[in-house]
Amino acid sequence: MPYDTESAEILGGDTFFSVDSLTGHKQYTKIMRIVFTVLIFFLTLSNILGINSELKNGVIYLSSGEVYFCDLNHQNTIQLTSTNNKVSGFAISPDYRSLAYSKIFKYVDEPGIWDSTPPKRAVCSIMLIDLKSDKIIREIFPSEYEWIYIDYWLNSKELLCSSADGFSVNDSYKINTAGVIDTLDYDELDRTKNLNLITPKYLEMRLIKDSLAGIHFIDFKNRKNITLSQEKNYSHLEAISSNYESFLWSENFNKIVKRENLWQLEQSYHLNLYNLVSGKDKPIINKDRSSSLPFDKIQFSPDNRIVSCDLRNSDSISIHFINSNKHIDLCGTKTLWIDSNRLMYFLDKNLYVYDIDRNMSTLFLENVNEAMYVK
Repeated sequence: MPYDTESAEILGGDTFFSVDSLTGHKQYTKIMRIVFTVLIFFLTLSNILGINSELKNGVIYLSSGEVYFCDLNHQNTIQLTSTNNKVSGFAISPDYRSLAYSKIFKYVDEPGIWDSTPPKRAVCSIMLIDLKSDKIIREIFPSEYEWIYIDYWLNSKELLCSSADGFSVNDSYKINTAGVIDTLDYDELDRTKNLNLITPKYLEMRLIKDSLAGIHFIDFKNRKNITLSQEKNYSHLEAISSNYESFLWSENFNKIVKRENLWQLEQSYHLNLYNLVSGKDKPIINKDRSSSLPFDKIQFSPDNRIVSCDLRNSDSISIHFINSNKHIDLCGTKTLWIDSNRLMYFLDKNLYVYDIDRNMSTLFLENVNEAMYVK
């Protein structure tokens, strides 16, 4: 029997549903489909983002053999590894999606000749995990009588590692986030490391590191070769500013001087700032090594107005303001910049936050071996 304008009927003429109820049912079904689709979308998005979506504005750190994340407000702490306290080091990719860490799987005698029982040395594998899915990408084990080490992430997809015996480095290789290993020869390794010396903002200029004859860079556009150090001193490119307009470079001088009727070797250390826009070179630090050891880790602040320098083999940090003679000395190591006014540093296995404007340090975390700040 055909439908009329008011009702739909089944056998016996009984009314099954009205047109109004049919319309309401269709609307309800449509709404439920939309809700279901949105729910599936957010569940899928949550799965895609994974843990790395929560790694913002905080610190990833190694403590008691495991890797954790903690935000700056101490409101969110996430354990990123679970190895029964076997992690000895880590490195996270620039996009915070992949985590590499060294996992201790045995101990062996320290190489060498010993008068007594040799000390033990940890042997580690390298674990590469995907933080989106919390799954292991690959675990790499060293060959017999070798150790393998994490160097650093070249980019978001490639990790640089090296292998060594007890006395020298044997090989370097790249591991990508698909788990594929590519062994590098010396020339490939040199090219890989020099990729970091290209300034994206000034594509016509490529910086070249030459420790025997100073720092050079080539202006391909104007076909000029510029040398910053005329003498054959040991020179090194230290850091490039975040706006790629300037870079820091160091230079070591060796001089023979006569003091108290004795000829002595005097060594000095210079840190300079070269501006690619103005073409001017400015001294930042001039140190006599007899009174101060050279600096280890040198960084720009996020706004490029301050330079921080970790003093090698000493628990000391030197902070220099580029546009003034002001500088601050801190007792600590391993500087981590948070923003243009705050930095973190280590002291006695504790992690502190230093506020430059307030000239005040605050304890952030205790019993920390390594740490890195994530924005």
